[in-house]
Amino acid sequence: MDDNGNADAPVSPGTATGAASDSVTERLGVELWRFQHALRATLDSALQGSGLSFSEYCVMELVRAHPGITAASLAERIFITRQALGRTVARLNTAGLLAASPGPGPSRPLRVTPRGDALLADVQTAVLAAHDRLFAPLEAQERLALIDMVGRCSKGTTLTRLNL
Repeated sequence: MDDNGNADAPVSPGTATGAASDSVTERLGVELWRFQHALRATLDSALQGSGLSFSEYCVMELVRAHPGITAASLAERIFITRQALGRTVARLNTAGLLAASPGPGPSRPLRVTPRGDALLADVQTAVLAAHDRLFAPLEAQERLALIDMVGRCSKGTTLTRLNL
């Protein structure tokens, strides 16, 4: 990587890209970090006008994919604090987009409301278009390979228990 943060030509595993501390693994981490920020900015832009933030959208999609998951379980599995998720759930609940169903104990199962389902349907086209722009440099087979590689790297983390 050069001083401006631009990727250099590919290097062989185990070789340095410049300074002694530059390793392929470090470079991979930096590229993933940069892509994560590009993903967030692109999706924030796609969601503009919907009233949803990237985080709120992700929480709603995860609850829709896993109806009945509790906030505590979701927070643990997506590596955020219960307090942070609680604030997001409270905002979505106040907006009528997410609801907690009665359940045993303090943890109540979450579900997306009909209003939330309608909003997710409204933003789906913009979100899919944003994903298409982000992954445009990759052929279909490369996208599948990327899914596989990232999945293998996350194997064994709490993320894989939820099959995200």
